[in-house]
Amino acid sequence: MERTASTAAHRLLALEVARRHKSAPQLAAACGLSERQVRRVLAQLPGIVSAGKASRTRYATARPLRGDAGAMPLYAIDENAQARELAKFSLTEPEGSLCDLSAHMPCYTEPDDAARDGWWDGLPYAAYHMQPVGYLGRQFARRYGPQLEVAPDPTRWGDDQIAWVLSRQGHDTSGSLVLGDVAMQMWLDAQQSPLDSVRSQDLSAHYAQLANEAMREGNPGRSAAGEFPKFTALREGGQSSQTPHVIVKFSAALQTNSGSDAAAQRWADLLLCEHLALQALRQHGIAAAQTRIIQTQGRTCLESERFDRVGLWGRKPLVSLQAAGDCLFGMADQSWPEVAQAFLKAKLITEATAHQIAVLWWFGRLIANTDMHHGNLSLWWRPGGFDLAPAYDMLPMAYAPHASGELRNPDWQPPLPLPAQQRAWHQAAPIAFAFWQEAADAAMSAQLKSHCLQNASRISLAIQRTG
Repeated sequence: MERTASTAAHRLLALEVARRHKSAPQLAAACGLSERQVRRVLAQLPGIVSAGKASRTRYATARPLRGDAGAMPLYAIDENAQARELAKFSLTEPEGSLCDLSAHMPCYTEPDDAARDGWWDGLPYAAYHMQPVGYLGRQFARRYGPQLEVAPDPTRWGDDQIAWVLSRQGHDTSGSLVLGDVAMQMWLDAQQSPLDSVRSQDLSAHYAQLANEAMREGNPGRSAAGEFPKFTALREGGQSSQTPHVIVKFSAALQTNSGSDAAAQRWADLLLCEHLALQALRQHGIAAAQTRIIQTQGRTCLESERFDRVGLWGRKPLVSLQAAGDCLFGMADQSWPEVAQAFLKAKLITEATAHQIAVLWWFGRLIANTDMHHGNLSLWWRPGGFDLAPAYDMLPMAYAPHASGELRNPDWQPPLPLPAQQRAWHQAAPIAFAFWQEAADAAMSAQLKSHCLQNASRISLAIQRTG
């Protein structure tokens, strides 16, 4: 009969399994026990979690979140506003987490493929997409930070703080996921209180009020990503509208005889440019956010319909390139096409999607967009892969004012492609030309109109020269 593990070996195993998720053979070798003894002892230890089939099974110790080591459900809400549990989520010692999402979304990693069994070095990438970020994220943190006992700056949150915030206030994050029963109950409770959409005739005054509140009081709205001042709202939609949920960016109010008017006017011009850029993409068959410009009390507002929402309560499965690409491939600094190639090599996107991403990246470069970080591109997730979500945040940021308010007026030249990039460049360039032409005729400041007209001419010459 096999002898029982000694108390010393028992303690050693408890310490070893708390260091990182390991298989029974790894634990047996580290503790001088047989695999059968390891499994017998693990069954007696509190807080042990496991995942993986047969020889892939690994064990770890659950890490308490604010004193609670119990697993939390991760829910997904579909387009019909039906919620279902996707997986159980647990933090693990000494860091990382366990959440098996492989049946629902891609979990490819290299060289360690533990994520396909649910083991993550940090949080699942979907959780990083859910966390409050950008302008609204900072407003959210200022409002809820004190009661949740987290820093008022979300960039200072670690994995435990992100998981805690999402589990307590993450009922209306970007995308379709909700972490934990507390947040899910908040989402269910919200449906018991009717939401009133603002009527079209009241929209201008309502947006002016929300903009003033956002600037004066730090209205947190919801945690959509981005740095431009913004708020969220519900407005009546037309026949082509998918949802009443919108995100509204806004410029500073123009003040007569104010020295800051030049910067405020430039930001207003850039919001109009964003509307025109997304419109140009849609007119050329590329999916982009539905937007419109609304002028109110000296402000320019850019209203964008949320493409991750359907009706009042339905949602779509969205994830940013930043969350997915950085977590799955560790590609935080590479360009969109370079990250897309990593996804393609891993068979997580099709060649057509990789090409779409390259076209969108070239379009951004050809409209002088100098702010194409990974948070400004999103994907739809599905079992086994991703598809490209609509474009957003496309505008000529090269002309954005300095923080001091001084205007930027660069002598911009359109970038030219390497031979391997010519197909995507030649598809993007006519769309960029159409944008610059439309912007040159738009109702904006004479100075930026002049740049737009000049840039349209430069794009036309570049197209001719590259054949």
